[in-house]
Amino acid sequence: MSKKLFLSASSFLCLSAATIASTFGAATVVSPVDPVQRYYNQAVDAVLAGDKATLRKVYDYDILDGITTRDASAKSLNDLVKKVHQEAKALYRKGEVAKAADRLELTFDFTAYVADKLDHDVNTPDRTPEYWLAGWKLPTLKMDREVYIAALNDYGRYLQKLDQDAEAMRVLAAVISVEPQREIAYLNLADTLWHMGRKEDALPYFQKYNEIRNEENKEAIKLHQPPEAVLHVSCVACPKTNSEVAQPKGRIDLANYFLTIERVIHANWHPPRGDKTETVVLRFDLSSPGKISNIAATVSTSEAYKQAAISALKNSKLPPLPSDAPGSVSLDFTFSYNVLNKFDKEDLAIKQWLSRLAQKKSAENHAGLAEAYENDGDFVRAKEQLLLAIAKERGPQLKRYEELLRDIEIQIAEVKTQIAELGKEAPKPGKPMGLPQAALNNQGANALNSGDYATAIQKLSQALNLDPGYKLARNNLGMVFNNRGIKQRNNKVKALLDFHRAQLLRTDDTASEKNISTSIKTIIRGKDSYSLRKEIADGLAAQHDDVGAICEYRRALEIKDDPKIREPLQSITDRVMSPSYSDNAFITDPW
Repeated sequence: MSKKLFLSASSFLCLSAATIASTFGAATVVSPVDPVQRYYNQAVDAVLAGDKATLRKVYDYDILDGITTRDASAKSLNDLVKKVHQEAKALYRKGEVAKAADRLELTFDFTAYVADKLDHDVNTPDRTPEYWLAGWKLPTLKMDREVYIAALNDYGRYLQKLDQDAEAMRVLAAVISVEPQREIAYLNLADTLWHMGRKEDALPYFQKYNEIRNEENKEAIKLHQPPEAVLHVSCVACPKTNSEVAQPKGRIDLANYFLTIERVIHANWHPPRGDKTETVVLRFDLSSPGKISNIAATVSTSEAYKQAAISALKNSKLPPLPSDAPGSVSLDFTFSYNVLNKFDKEDLAIKQWLSRLAQKKSAENHAGLAEAYENDGDFVRAKEQLLLAIAKERGPQLKRYEELLRDIEIQIAEVKTQIAELGKEAPKPGKPMGLPQAALNNQGANALNSGDYATAIQKLSQALNLDPGYKLARNNLGMVFNNRGIKQRNNKVKALLDFHRAQLLRTDDTASEKNISTSIKTIIRGKDSYSLRKEIADGLAAQHDDVGAICEYRRALEIKDDPKIREPLQSITDRVMSPSYSDNAFITDPW
């Protein structure tokens, strides 16, 4: 006799093949087009349209599970970043700065998510530009450096215009860490620090910009003599696996706290003077009272600089962790000694366009060189080339060139304003503003840690509605369902539904998979197998528990790659990705 399971408060139903067909409809047909490729294209369209509801479904249901570089090419991602960047600049030109920043953020989140799916070594769960850059640097993607970094620099500038100085500082510092020769990022970072009331910290970055552009800013050079090097520090939380933790704690967004300790440690860092750039990354644990322990170097280009960095840590009296933070955290702290006196003004893109222009002085080549100069921060030369392009163009590109010229003129005016401000007294320092999604994440994490799961779900869902790609909030929401499932283990079916949600939201967390397996074993005594997982998946699909069905079909495929179960899995995924599907499975209880 075959084993039958009915899904109710205590059991599951296994449907026949005919019943499954009727459940999904007779029109269910497997498209010859790779479904992951189709879902990827839908996600790209959502990024371009700023469609947060669709992106939330992509992330919540981990729709791009199984994606390969065949589905997501570097070219498609480069084209996406370039197109959104152009649209963001148009929005900025119209004064819609918040919308421009939001569109770029959605794009960076998506490219990082794709990179995470292609290479699971991308594991920086905090909402930081370091997470975005970790994905961009993947050799499997080979994304265009100039396209990505130019967009990231403008995003930092938009944040600063929105008075999000703390966020802007982290973004611009990340730009400089990748491209220490991008002079406009130095000016933007100097301006941001100045607005935060940190004029002394701002001046070295301004001098870097001034050194490169002194022929354009002769008046500005009077402020200070250029230093030999810019000393830069930055801090991120290390990812900690919860695979051995039954009830992991919610994680607080500590971005504002990091700004405080970065300044303290920077003041105690006295590296030896040298003639080349050096980098040291120290990993250490920080307890609630602010005590440092377990210091270890993960990156070091010089023993002398490593020792100087360790001394800086040991001599720093750090403030206690915020009251809502966990008892201890592990941190990665980067010390960068960036030498200023070695600089190649003309990067590769500029050289390539100069070569094309030498062969043919066309409007297209003048405009291409103008864009390369703009990305390099040389707005004066960019304006010169655009004027030449406009003079030559008589076709459909004229309007685009005129819009680009307006962008350049806006940026030239802003540069003049920034330089003028840096010569004045800095405003009084205020508390750095955190983004609203970070505040909601922290409220949700606190509710999770106090066992108030309903409030935690509400706050974390609000954070994800604002920022669908906010990985820290998504991980915390996964922890809510994981921990709630543990609390209600007496009701095995309810627990399993929560574990399924945890698994989709926290796809790299083995604790959720262990909890699911344990729950299944207590419901049905027997060995975990393909047939068992398929049977459970069919029953969940019949009850329209799409989250659970997706989890169980995928698990069955991991055990045995059977084309027969790809049909119902694709049918469910297609339904989830349809515009009319409401993504409330992670907001409301399924009871």
